Amino acid sequence: MRSLLKAFLPTFILFSIFARITAVDDLHRNLHDGLTQITLPGLMLYFSYLAPLLYAILFLTQLLIIMPMWNRANNKIKVAIPVSIASLLLSLGISYIIWNSASGINDLFSSIITLFLLQMVYWVLNLFILFLMDKVTYLKHQPHI
Repeated sequence: MRSLLKAFLPTFILFSIFARITAVDDLHRNLHDGLTQITLPGLMLYFSYLAPLLYAILFLTQLLIIMPMWNRANNKIKVAIPVSIASLLLSLGISYIIWNSASGINDLFSSIITLFLLQMVYWVLNLFILFLMDKVTYLKHQPHI
């Protein structure tokens, strides 16, 4: 039960924040923006249409990959290393797939950096929430001296 809570709570909090940001921003509602480029309005539009699927992917990633890594790690900061590498590889792959070579190499680098930074913000906050949850749980289970 505690693993489900640790998988649900960080993903739900962070996903809700991003959902709220996209709900109040009118920029993502313009369908004529460059949807083949990774821009903040393009990502928001993508998010607004695929939100349930994205949340399911986040939850399952947290439950099946991150939680086992988190529970096994003695030094919790070491979980950030494989997460960062996976985020960088994912950013490189997605950016290369959608990159239009006619637009130049700068657009490719811009897409990679944007995707990587967005993922890093998410994962840093996610792991911080997990850390806080561990501390609260740890304090509650201490014997009284």
